Amino acid sequence: MADLVEKRLESLLPDLRLLMRAKLISVEELQSLVKKYRDMEQRILRQDATRRDYLRCVRHELNCELLLKTRFKRIGTKQKIRTKVKALSNRRIIHTYNRAVKRFKGDTELWMQYARHCVKSGSSRAAGKVFARALALHPMNEDLWLAAWSWEFEGNTNTKTARRLAQRSLRAIPKSRKLWLEYFRLEMVYLSKLSARRKALGIEASENREATSGVGFWQGGVAITVLTGALGALGDDVESCHETKNYFCQYIDVCKQLPFVPTTLIENVAETLVRRFPKDPSVLEASALRYLVDGGGGTKASVSAIELSNLASSDTKIASGH
Repeated sequence: MADLVEKRLESLLPDLRLLMRAKLISVEELQSLVKKYRDMEQRILRQDATRRDYLRCVRHELNCELLLKTRFKRIGTKQKIRTKVKALSNRRIIHTYNRAVKRFKGDTELWMQYARHCVKSGSSRAAGKVFARALALHPMNEDLWLAAWSWEFEGNTNTKTARRLAQRSLRAIPKSRKLWLEYFRLEMVYLSKLSARRKALGIEASENREATSGVGFWQGGVAITVLTGALGALGDDVESCHETKNYFCQYIDVCKQLPFVPTTLIENVAETLVRRFPKDPSVLEASALRYLVDGGGGTKASVSAIELSNLASSDTKIASGH
């Protein structure tokens, strides 16, 4: 083990020399760092090492980053050296996480921490690889799938890959309520963003043309397809489960929470649910309240019990085909 420790310390020498040349650490601090690295390395190479030992190494690197950041300002370190030092620190952290997940492959929280660090540090390529490896080992973990496609959509601005991951997750876990709802939300957020952009550019004519030819993309056709898929995948469970019917009401809430969502889309979502659950009070109530849009930051209007009753009655007629 001693040879492995010394080999690891030798690999750190170029990084430490850079800190010395930049006058970011003193000789005494260098000696202290070498001792600290030796102690940490000996600890994680032991047979009984725990994930906490690896995370302690990560915490040490992060603390050093904070200290160096204050010294950058005080000494006036050049930007080129700052960038180099930070990159080397990040490389050491990623290396430590990589060693940790190799040893504790079944620890999904450790994988998530690893991925979060890559995302936070701007290591996009590393984040993609981490998510791919984690999902290969844990294909039934909802949170990993959701984190992976959320990062692709929001952090990496890659909607195509986010959709592909969402669809893969639903093939792996077709009964996941969380994944169906979040995939629907993803499509709704995407539509909302594009609709806002079109509105800012003054492009609205195509929406009117599309409305005459059915439910296309700009009318929320993709989102409706996702909702239909969710109803189909979870359909065997819904008839006798009131909780599941309440779950589907959240799809209406998602529509109401977002700006620039076509009114016709909210109508289509509500009518689709009413047709499926024509006698369920929670579905009828959610459908009636679809007219109270609060997604754009406005205030909810009040509706009397009589109005709600009338709306619910009209929805029941829609469901029965009258």
